[in-house]
Amino acid sequence: MVANKNYISFYMLPIYTWPRLLDGMSPALGKRKQGASCFNFSTVDEDLLAELAALTERSFQAYLSGGASLGDGSPAAVGRATGR
Repeated sequence: MVANKNYISFYMLPIYTWPRLLDGMSPALGKRKQGASCFNFSTVDEDLLAELAALTERSFQAYLSGGASLGDGSPAAVGRATGR
């Protein structure tokens, strides 16, 4: 997380490795996404923060499983996740 002058940025690198994590993301959260893995917030929106928390949990589970929790446990996907 990075605090800028007018907004807070939340970087979630697992979505760069596993873009399928974004399947089902609401259009409202999608409007906050900048670039490949960053979400910017200038105001507090409890619903979007709850959705981001759920996405963070799914991302963490994908990392722990090397992508297997997404059905993507191929050696290439595991290598990207673990640096091997």
